[in-house]
Amino acid sequence: TKNLFSTVTDSFGEQSAIYLEDKYQATKDLLLTLGVRSESFKNQNDTKTTFLEMKNQIMPRFAAAWDVNGDSSLKVFGTAGRYSVPIPTHISVRGAGRSTFTAQYFTYSGVDANGAPTGLVQLSEPLSNNNEYGQDKVVATLAALDMKPAFQDELTIGFEKAFSPSLNFGAKATYRKLQSTIDDFCDVRPFERYAEANNIDITNPLWGNTCQTFNPGQDNTFMVDYTGNASQLTKVFLTAEDQGFGKPKRTYAAVDVFAEHPLRNGWYGKLMYTWSRNEGNTEGQVRSDNGQADVAVTSTWDYPELMIGADGLLPNDREHQVKAYGFYQVIPEVTVGANVLLASGRPRSCIGSAAAPGDSPNYSNQTFWCGGATRAENVITPRGTLGRLPWDNRLDLNVAYKPAMVPGLQLRLDVFNVTNRQVVQNVTEAYNSGTRISSLYQTPLSLTAPRSGRFSVSYDHKF
Repeated sequence: TKNLFSTVTDSFGEQSAIYLEDKYQATKDLLLTLGVRSESFKNQNDTKTTFLEMKNQIMPRFAAAWDVNGDSSLKVFGTAGRYSVPIPTHISVRGAGRSTFTAQYFTYSGVDANGAPTGLVQLSEPLSNNNEYGQDKVVATLAALDMKPAFQDELTIGFEKAFSPSLNFGAKATYRKLQSTIDDFCDVRPFERYAEANNIDITNPLWGNTCQTFNPGQDNTFMVDYTGNASQLTKVFLTAEDQGFGKPKRTYAAVDVFAEHPLRNGWYGKLMYTWSRNEGNTEGQVRSDNGQADVAVTSTWDYPELMIGADGLLPNDREHQVKAYGFYQVIPEVTVGANVLLASGRPRSCIGSAAAPGDSPNYSNQTFWCGGATRAENVITPRGTLGRLPWDNRLDLNVAYKPAMVPGLQLRLDVFNVTNRQVVQNVTEAYNSGTRISSLYQTPLSLTAPRSGRFSVSYDHKF
């Protein structure tokens, strides 16, 4: 039996976990492993005020391994478990902390020698779309009450066979399903409808575009500041239907097969193939198709309109992947090796603006309204339906020299992407530029790294 307790504390919160595991030899050939993990998360802002806390989130785990023939020649195995991720500290910094994010408008009459504007005439006071004026946040309003963590369930089953001294092979099936996620919710309309239905006057001078952390697709209870007085908050219960969202969806299904030649007769090699499918309406706590790396505060769940057409192949879906690697011992002191990758390209999407200017939400290139000759002619273009990027095919080679006279010393040369084939890895999926089609739409953002080399020297010594 194993048990482990760990805790991590930083400037913006605390994470702790307790893990208990036990291995049970049910029979001579069947090993069962049972485990459970309890995790707690606490997030604090820059004033050390706790605004989000989750206690004792239970994550069970189970694994089984069966030595079918009793001689280690055939193993059948399976696992099942629940896995969560903590609340990111990024929310503590900007979402819950005192932040300033303003814009101010001027006219100008010219520029100086350094390109700075001259003859400024102020047109507005500092403005913030997100009410970020550096003020203290009303902490109780920042997150829904009694939230669940972001977690997914995973199931695997497979086998490995030692067919002969020169050949092993096996296969594994994997299925993962997202059960709960966390992001921010910026739509004030459900709160305004609640206020109207309950005869609540909205007198908060900062009422407008504020965002709350919540569990998308689930019922949530919020503390709402309708008055601008932090001591007079209103508890508002909103069903998933009230919020306008369906369930968060992300599934990953994969089948892996491999064949392996163990180190024998001077060489080792392994060939692997993976078929997989990754689909749903959310990548997770980041959004790569529009470049949003703000963890758990992406545009994904800000408004229901943004989720129309969002269900499809996710940006990191790679349907087919072939990997091979190995090495050959030329002489006892010299080995040469190779790595091969063949991977089908990522799915293409079109990320546009709302159907027409003034539609709610009036986000720029965050929706799946796309494809029209002008913004007003955009239509829903579901995620991942515009084909795929090219296959990524790469070959890496290496040679290593281990001189017998200096045991532990290794000189190694690696050459990456030997063929120098540079394939498009990402493209600009933002469709609109104002009211017109962007000239950068579907142009490359990144390519496979060009051919490069690395020479390294290492020394291993056992004391």
